[in-house]
Amino acid sequence: MSEKALYLDPSKPLQERVEDLVSQMTLEEKVSQLLNDAISIERLNIPKYNWWSEGLHGVGFSGVATVFPQAIGFI
Repeated sequence: MSEKALYLDPSKPLQERVEDLVSQMTLEEKVSQLLNDAISIERLNIPKYNWWSEGLHGVGFSGVATVFPQAIGFI
């Protein structure tokens, strides 16, 4: 029976979990997670996600959100 991966154990310190996860990723997998539309890494149980957010206008892509005026409108 295989043991649960250290990075999946919430009782462990965050720094240890991060180091464990990153040490198991290939260079290609690490690079893929730098994109705002990151792919899943099934072998490590990492789901795909999109973490894009435009800070200038607020979080406007999620449907119901605060949208701030553009800075140029203040001139």
